Amino acid sequence: MRKVQLKGAKMASGRRLLLVLIILTLLTPPVLPSQLPRRAVNSGSGSFSAFAQNGSAPASLTFEQSGLPGYQWSVTLSGYGTQSSSGSTITFTNLSQYSSYDWSVSSPVYAGNATRYVASQASGSAYLSYSSNYVYVSYPPQYYVGFSVSGAGSVSPGSAWFSSGSSVSITAYPSNGSVFAGWTTTGNLTVSDSYSASTTLYVGGYGSVVANLRNESVGVTFEEVGLSANTAWQVVLDGQATNSSSSLITFSFNGSSSVFAYVPDVMVGNHTRYIPVQQNFSFTASSNTTVQIDFRPEYYVSFSVNGSGVVSANSSWYGGGASVDIAAVPSQGYRFVEWLSSSPALSVADSYSNGTTLTVNGFGSLVAVFQGTSQKTLIVSEAGIPQGYTWSVAVNNETGSTTNGTMIFDFPQNMSLATVYVRSLQPGNGTRYVALNQSVSVALSSSVTAVRMAFRPQYFVSFECAGDCSGVIWYSSGWFAANSTLHLGPYIPPSLRFERWNSSGSIEINNATTQAATASINGPGVITLVTATVTRTGVVQVTEEGLVNGTLWSVGIDNSTYYY
Repeated sequence: MRKVQLKGAKMASGRRLLLVLIILTLLTPPVLPSQLPRRAVNSGSGSFSAFAQNGSAPASLTFEQSGLPGYQWSVTLSGYGTQSSSGSTITFTNLSQYSSYDWSVSSPVYAGNATRYVASQASGSAYLSYSSNYVYVSYPPQYYVGFSVSGAGSVSPGSAWFSSGSSVSITAYPSNGSVFAGWTTTGNLTVSDSYSASTTLYVGGYGSVVANLRNESVGVTFEEVGLSANTAWQVVLDGQATNSSSSLITFSFNGSSSVFAYVPDVMVGNHTRYIPVQQNFSFTASSNTTVQIDFRPEYYVSFSVNGSGVVSANSSWYGGGASVDIAAVPSQGYRFVEWLSSSPALSVADSYSNGTTLTVNGFGSLVAVFQGTSQKTLIVSEAGIPQGYTWSVAVNNETGSTTNGTMIFDFPQNMSLATVYVRSLQPGNGTRYVALNQSVSVALSSSVTAVRMAFRPQYFVSFECAGDCSGVIWYSSGWFAANSTLHLGPYIPPSLRFERWNSSGSIEINNATTQAATASINGPGVITLVTATVTRTGVVQVTEEGLVNGTLWSVGIDNSTYYY
């Protein structure tokens, strides 16, 4: 470093200090703008200025936002107008270095759905110390929260915008004769204590807050568990009966008292009922109370015998899922054959054991089959007929009908052959069930013989023709097997042309605009052929000879007469 020696008269202390500063300035090398670090002239929370450099050069000012997820925002710069963008930056160029500019950003920016973004600093002044200058603005979200009251009273605060993540003290003020009954929130809003009139609301998004206020009378709500939807049930509270088909029944009364509740059984049809676990009970209601009523299903199971004997179980109600020990005791001269159940909901552990277990998952009947020691037994069962339909069977000279899946016939020991004949079942609505083998011969064993008759559904299909159908040849209406496929290819005379196929019911045609189509028979219905008359045009020339010129004559063509 160079040393500078000052000569002359003795200077005053103040002048000596000034001279030293001047000398140091002259000895310090200049700093170029390119050597300066990039610095923001405003960070969004305030503004600052860098040391100015001698001279002036063009400069730029870039505003960079954070927090806006693709929404439009804008910046207004004094003397340079307004620029908008949906990106993260907005830049102004050709500005003067070492100059100050006032700026403002759009705030708030609304995003719909009760959401907006508010700039952390909406305006300021930027001093351009460098060629490239930056202002950083953050946009934290705010959410609109609506406050309301259900009942008589008020709530604080009122509906307003709140910053995301903020905690808000809220208070409900019941009117005289009312009490606070809890807070209800929607959206991403939570409260620290739903049953405190003064609590804290945590704002995680937009939504609504309702202060529930009710009369000072005490409310008791009974909530059922176990019933099917829309099942009617009843609660009797201190002699007051209330019915409902929803899951809740509510009573209200004044003050605190001991009350007595009775919940009747719920019948569903003749064979199913639901029993409350608590049917008669007392409790004290000093405040709003919810009582859960659990229902358990019970099913009616009937026991009977075929032949001669007794069963250990009685026809009665049994709980759903119950396991029941059952035993069949034949009379003298008889022996046990098997258990026959009317429903899959009644499951027998071993159908051929006279002592076994029955699992009850629904209602139905169970038959203990006994056979005389001097008899032969034939069990005829069906497959393919829906439950509840009556079907018939004739075995030799004996006929039987039932809605169950099984029928039993007894024969003398000297009979060795039985002929089984079943009739088609036609319940109506274009549907019938036809036995695959209508008649079978069965050799009877010395004890029990079983035969199963299989049925399959058939559907009635009607064939119709729309338009002029003279000369059309195709199917006649009749019965067709379920899920079968028909190939449609009618003969259509030259005087007609094919238009389309129409179908109704459970019949699907693969290509309704093609004469050679196929139809899937999934149920009864109608197939309609639509035709149109073919119109032909042409010229018929008739020439006469022998008439004197000017003589009127005529020609008849297709029932029309033409005069010449």
